[in-house]
Amino acid sequence: MAERRMFSKEIIDSDAFLDMPVSTQNLYFHLGMRADDQGFVNSPNKIMNTCKAAKNDIDLLIAKSFIIPFESGVVVIKHWLINNLIRADRLKPTRYQEEYSQLNVKINDAYSLTALPYDNQLTTKCQPNDRVGKDSIGKDSIGNNNSGKHLYGAYKWIALTDSQMEKLIEEFGQSKIDFIITKLDEYLQGNGNKNKYKDFNLVIRRAIRDKWFDRGDINSEVGKNDNPNGVIRNIEDIDIDKEEM
Repeated sequence: MAERRMFSKEIIDSDAFLDMPVSTQNLYFHLGMRADDQGFVNSPNKIMNTCKAAKNDIDLLIAKSFIIPFESGVVVIKHWLINNLIRADRLKPTRYQEEYSQLNVKINDAYSLTALPYDNQLTTKCQPNDRVGKDSIGKDSIGNNNSGKHLYGAYKWIALTDSQMEKLIEEFGQSKIDFIITKLDEYLQGNGNKNKYKDFNLVIRRAIRDKWFDRGDINSEVGKNDNPNGVIRNIEDIDIDKEEM
């Protein structure tokens, strides 16, 4: 296993990273330094205790999609292939092949969860044909209900088809859609009323049109900067029974 680890400025200079507490940023660096050659960490709790981080720090890294957790307790650094480029002849494959088989590489080189195993397609960053998908928010398929929809967000509450996601990104931009999906996903996780919203394409479009979300930073593209906490406004008022916009 390689001893040197790298961190991309694209990731650590992003607003999403710098907005996190210093303790959370520090935990990310420690996890990255101890990851294997494909970004997996088998003792995140031990590392958390070693660097004096809190449970909230690791939870925040998961919520902000900087790490991806598995039921086994193993985590993987989502942007590992952006941070690190290891030559195929020097790479030592991860021991966590079951978890590895659940990952896909998106077009931006970030890991995401996929519903179906990919038979070790993710050998190195040097294989561009293994990178599929266009979304920044990780997605999972929704069972076998023939809906063609995928679940987006850290907590997987937001259901959209591929075509809906592509149109939203095309019309409003990747960063805005990522932000709104994250906020809506967090809201539903905290309130447990997922089933109330049957048409998330419409919900997102209404949120953009009526500016229900405020980012509270220099990115005024999302909304006015009069709400530093970036909370949802009037989400209970949405009429989900109308046709999609």
